[in-house]
Amino acid sequence: MNPPSPSKKLGCSGASSKADLIDVNRNSPQVNSLNHYGLVLMLVIVLLLLVDFRNIRKMILVIILLVIGVVWMRMGLTGLRITMLNIMAIPMIMGIGIDVGVHVIHRYQIEGNTAHNAVFSSTGRAVLLTSLTTMLYFGSFWSAVCRGLGSMGIDFYWRWPLFFRHCFCNLDTHGLGGATRSWKIEIRNLEMENRFIYLFMTLMCGIVFASTSKVEFNGMFSGLGQSVESDSNSVNINVRYIPLLEFEIAPQIDADLSGNIFTFFGSDNMNGIADSLEIKPYRAWIRYNTTCFEARIGLQKINFGPARILRSLMWFDQLDPKDPLQFTDGVYGLRLRYDFQNNANIWLWGLYGNDNPKGWEIFGTKENIPETGGRIQYPIGNAELAISAHHRSVQQEGIAENRIALDGFWDVGIGLWFESALVHAGFDEGKMDYRSFLTLGTDYTFAIGNGITATAEHLLMSIGNSPLDDNDRYNISALSVSYPFGMMDRLSFFCYYNWDSEIPFSFLSWQRTYDHWIIQFGGYWASEANTTSLTGEGTRTMGNRGLQFMTIFNY
Repeated sequence: MNPPSPSKKLGCSGASSKADLIDVNRNSPQVNSLNHYGLVLMLVIVLLLLVDFRNIRKMILVIILLVIGVVWMRMGLTGLRITMLNIMAIPMIMGIGIDVGVHVIHRYQIEGNTAHNAVFSSTGRAVLLTSLTTMLYFGSFWSAVCRGLGSMGIDFYWRWPLFFRHCFCNLDTHGLGGATRSWKIEIRNLEMENRFIYLFMTLMCGIVFASTSKVEFNGMFSGLGQSVESDSNSVNINVRYIPLLEFEIAPQIDADLSGNIFTFFGSDNMNGIADSLEIKPYRAWIRYNTTCFEARIGLQKINFGPARILRSLMWFDQLDPKDPLQFTDGVYGLRLRYDFQNNANIWLWGLYGNDNPKGWEIFGTKENIPETGGRIQYPIGNAELAISAHHRSVQQEGIAENRIALDGFWDVGIGLWFESALVHAGFDEGKMDYRSFLTLGTDYTFAIGNGITATAEHLLMSIGNSPLDDNDRYNISALSVSYPFGMMDRLSFFCYYNWDSEIPFSFLSWQRTYDHWIIQFGGYWASEANTTSLTGEGTRTMGNRGLQFMTIFNY
């Protein structure tokens, strides 16, 4: 028997050989691999565009081109069969398609958002010429004897014009030349000093994540509607989306990457209509984890201490106990933790690039100066005691802030705990040199029905020019009671009381939990006087009365 010709060995006969074809079934290994690397590529492109433009709107316009191209590259739209050769056209189309949008938008930044003639007569003409020559070059493969190579020419020749067409049709349509509606869009934590951090993280993620064996894409949608009864009688609608990518790079190395997309719409009879859109990173960290040791670097949540509601150790977060999302911004840094066999543990952390105030902080941290701290926790019988410390430089020149804290927890049938912290900063005024915090708390589950869980805490906070001075003292108490009705429903009640200003605040809610959905109805009421948020963004309406409805979808 004569051996097959070289052309047939290579699959270059009139039709591509079965060995060269790629299985396009949804669950095939080839498609899973394409989806995985395509997701990683999209993520890296988005982060690089954020670093380059520092503008969400311009980044979205460029990504529109990429998304359209990816959709059109679904082989079912053109009837072409994927082979080992024409698949190489996919990354080339994506790369060149991004170039077109980037060049045009950068030209708009130079000429101005309304200079259409200048942009399209200069950069537009150049992009058109380079696109046509590229299209003709790859289109010349159409007549190649090797049909795999010919299909790559057909693939590129027909799909590249789709990228180019949508580039020029969508850039002006989506508002670079003046939109009829303006949105307040901002990217927090992308200040100039953090651009190199983001660039380094982007490149590192692109290299490391490309070799990971497992990627999971999860996310959460939430919607909050509020009807507030006050002098202005307002209606507020908040929508938040948090997409989450989880990577398993190795048995002991994993990573999380997520964003926070938040939009707000409000209307009242005094200020009219207000809306905003905010997009920023939420979590971005890589972790090395063993049975006793954990090291995590990146944008992460760092919190500790036994208190639940009025937390003296709220140093790096702003968790709201009433919020079913438990949403809080993270901090950039490195955190190390080692657990001993007797359940003792030691923490060390270093933070960098967190200039805005965090937790109880009044002033932000000085730029380009790292923060350092640590914590030691040790079990003693049925109790746990811990000591924590933290050092940072305040934004005011020459002022250093030092914190030291002691906390403990006892389980003696009822739960008992305390948190205490002392903060010293050498301000010139002298009045705010020392701030002290003390939280006392307890909880107990009463054997009534399905079990009523009650939690009570009291916070004493003072400000003075020495540790024992109390020039300004604040006393706040909190009570939380919850009762589950079966497996899905829970009724909760929160109450805060400020003993100095005699301002109460109460919150009653009913919550139902499904596999992927959470539904919550609530009502809140207080005195007419406005109060200050105790635990973050979720309690900004504490000085009003109203109703709210929240729905959460996890996938």
